[in-house]
Amino acid sequence: NITNPTGGFVSAVQPNALEAILTTQPGSNPFLGAAIGDSALISPHHFAGTASVGKVVNEDLKVEGVNNLYVADASVLPKTPRVNTMASVMMIGRLAGVAYLNELGGL
Repeated sequence: NITNPTGGFVSAVQPNALEAILTTQPGSNPFLGAAIGDSALISPHHFAGTASVGKVVNEDLKVEGVNNLYVADASVLPKTPRVNTMASVMMIGRLAGVAYLNELGGL
């Protein structure tokens, strides 16, 4: 709920924590900026979509028009997710493995 977004948890642990979080302006904490450092902020983007499903590869992640070639990385994602791509890429790898095993007749 908008008036008590934490359900009282934060305010029970540290009464001023929620107010501090909601009223702190971005970039106003020099200690946080120094802790993160500029080197940690290489790129805000997760590159994906260069070989997206439906255009370059089929639903089994096999490249259209090429024999025995699969793509199993973030390039098959039609859109970049708003989160880190690691979990998505792990599931893509599993999907590619299952598709390849099915093509071989399973194990």
